Amino acid sequence: MPSSSPLSKWFTYTFLALILLSPTFLQGCDDLTSTSIEEPESEPVASNRKFRHPHMAMTRRLGGAFKNDNSVGLIFAIKPQKVLDRYKVLDRYKVLDRYKVLDRYEYEHAFTGFAIWADAAAVYDLIDDMERDPDILWVEPDISMSRVLLPLATETGNGSQLIPWGTQRLDAAGETAAGVDLFVIDTGVSNSDINVTESIDFRVDTNDGNDYDGHGTHIAGLAAAIDDADGLIGVAPGVNVRSLKVLNGDETSDGGEVEMAAVIAAVEYVTGEKLKNPNTPMVVNLSLGANIETNKYNALDEAIEASIENGVVYVISAGNHGIDAKTVTPAHVKKAITVGAYDLFDRFAAFSNHGAIVDILAPGTDLISLIQETDDSGYDFVKMSGTSMAAGYVSGAAALFMAKNPNANPRQVLQALKESAESVILNTPKATTNMSVAVPKLMDQEVPPFFEYAVLAGNNLRLINGIRILAGDNTMKNASIFSNKHIGVLGQDVIVEGFAYYGRKINGSHDNIFQPVYNPTNQAPHNKVAPVNIPAFTASDYKHLATQTTEGTLRLSGHYTLGTRENPTVWYVSGNLHVLDEVTLSGYGIFLVNGRIQIYDDLATDSGTEETTIGLYSSKQINFFSSGVAISAQVFANGRIEMMDNTTVYGNLTARANINFYDGVTIHYRPASPVLTTLIWPNE
Repeated sequence: MPSSSPLSKWFTYTFLALILLSPTFLQGCDDLTSTSIEEPESEPVASNRKFRHPHMAMTRRLGGAFKNDNSVGLIFAIKPQKVLDRYKVLDRYKVLDRYKVLDRYEYEHAFTGFAIWADAAAVYDLIDDMERDPDILWVEPDISMSRVLLPLATETGNGSQLIPWGTQRLDAAGETAAGVDLFVIDTGVSNSDINVTESIDFRVDTNDGNDYDGHGTHIAGLAAAIDDADGLIGVAPGVNVRSLKVLNGDETSDGGEVEMAAVIAAVEYVTGEKLKNPNTPMVVNLSLGANIETNKYNALDEAIEASIENGVVYVISAGNHGIDAKTVTPAHVKKAITVGAYDLFDRFAAFSNHGAIVDILAPGTDLISLIQETDDSGYDFVKMSGTSMAAGYVSGAAALFMAKNPNANPRQVLQALKESAESVILNTPKATTNMSVAVPKLMDQEVPPFFEYAVLAGNNLRLINGIRILAGDNTMKNASIFSNKHIGVLGQDVIVEGFAYYGRKINGSHDNIFQPVYNPTNQAPHNKVAPVNIPAFTASDYKHLATQTTEGTLRLSGHYTLGTRENPTVWYVSGNLHVLDEVTLSGYGIFLVNGRIQIYDDLATDSGTEETTIGLYSSKQINFFSSGVAISAQVFANGRIEMMDNTTVYGNLTARANINFYDGVTIHYRPASPVLTTLIWPNE
């Protein structure tokens, strides 16, 4: 290792000074250890381009990953193409050889890289060297995580099947989730009343997947205990529980420590399983985390987001320290489902982390569930509190929804959970949702099949010049198009980030036009299939649902505030709907138009955000003539739909007749909202 430079020493001291201000903690029912070591005096702050999260702990007192006090844990990513160019073969271990370090884990899905042990005495020289290495993308400290079991009480079983109060509160008993895999990344799962189909130990140099702690078993029991007239009944009995052990229990003498690197390894495994089995619905429960005092992502966050983008649903506990979860990893992963807790009286739990990043709430106090069978206390059940338990409930609910909707992607699952939730929880902190998961309403959430595509034409679909049909931020969901007859590519510069399905034929030059963003089975990008039934729509049949009515023609002008996601405005128009002046819309609303919808001037919704979505449903046809249209909408016409002149729609379109796109139309696909479909097309 090279001798320490003045800059290296300066950075070493300033880095250690910074991290003194950064307490980390593990959430769920968990804490970090607090053994300190000597630290140098502080110096001015130094910057480092590749060394990420320098404020994160690299001392034992602050949760840094150490091995026998002599080695420090690091995680880093490399540029695989650069390594290939340098060595002519993709031997990524060549990078490790340069540093003479001991690798623990190798990663490939979220990023190409390693978790390593490095000599603590020379770690900053190593970081300086990595900073200069062109093959290194970034390096960051590993974090040592642990948890301490804190049962509030224990109770003996009475030989009959128990239903915890939270399960009763959610009215969740009676459904099954067969065909769904539920991964519990925790302390292990050990109870015969849970259908455990796999048990893997991801800790280094160990091979014992049993739960000696109880945390993982308790969560799995609430989520998935078998309905067999014995023990407990979970929210989603019948789900395949796959136990991925990353956290130590009472079987160790090291205080229950485990490194974040092991959690990333488990997430990597899940992603690999999804890539091998893309048609298997998968949900992950993660009830652990750490406060990294920033909303910037670390390696674990990136691994989870990559897994979500490959189609895996992640349910994560918000944490138990009563703070804003925006700085908590991995709770702050935006595409995950982050869960807070409430009590028996529908009051927000004082211990629960909060804030805008929390997506939904679930029961989380005084919950009885299964105890691990490695316990010799003689008890059958244990009572715990925590957002870990709340996450277990939401994991079960997500599994139920995916059993019924196996093709739902993570975004649709999150959307369904939110749109079916009940606004009933009291005393929620500022900017925190008051919505509780509601299982019966969740199970009613679905959209008709003709709303499951970015664009669907009952007759012909024509794409003419400069058309973009994009998946948007749905990197695991394609923006597929469907025509019951012909698809015609009649112009230039057309891109569809999805598959093309048609009943008869595809016409025109279409090489390289169809580019699915998610195609793990490598199927052909355009396919001839059976037609989709699109029912006839007559707006007057639904006049009785209206909260606002216009007889004759409705001419919109100016700004309109519509309803909420829970109570959308339903506006019935007996004649035509015209946009003749600039119009902006905010909120949720459905326009049921018995005549035509014709847009001649600018029409916009609030920045195209998902907080505003409208349904434009016409008994006849819809014409977009203006170049100033940018709306978040789902569009349905009994006749044809025509769009032109740089119209932008964040949503989806369906027509029983033709759909014609001319000159610069862009569709950013967003799955249909059941809130705006089930009123008109109720579930069978």
